[in-house]
Amino acid sequence: MLLLFFVAVSFADDVPAATGHVIDLPQQLPESMVRNLEASAAQYSKNQHLNLVILVMGVANENACSVSKTETCAKKILDVWGKVGQADNDRGTLLLLVYMSGHPPEIEATGALHRLVTLDLRMNVWSAASEPMKNADLPQVIVRSVNALTDAFMDGSSRTDQVQARR
Repeated sequence: MLLLFFVAVSFADDVPAATGHVIDLPQQLPESMVRNLEASAAQYSKNQHLNLVILVMGVANENACSVSKTETCAKKILDVWGKVGQADNDRGTLLLLVYMSGHPPEIEATGALHRLVTLDLRMNVWSAASEPMKNADLPQVIVRSVNALTDAFMDGSSRTDQVQARR
């Protein structure tokens, strides 16, 4: 029991603060892309009355997030964060977790959004990210994942197409 508590505390210490809409832990994304993603995610969050957070995990961060078969790293991160976002945000937080290691992106949500994160949504995001994942193209994995995710929650008129992966 003490060991489990230690692991949970250790992982909680490794979770970055929810300081913005885009958190690039390994700092592998071009700064211009981070700025564009941040602006797009902020606008999307405002328009949809939710909090969209894109978190890029490095291999070391991923190794610190050991999970059981019934939970995800994204769920553990949201549990550590608790409620993030605007006070009038009653829909919740939508987290897109992207791994540098080539694992498929994870999607989790809090609040009323939780019931909208279905297997179909996850499959759509995974499908959109699969080709750039094969090529280890992290910026395109993120752009395609964000587009698939945001399309699922709106009619597509505010997609993040303007976010281009610039190297």
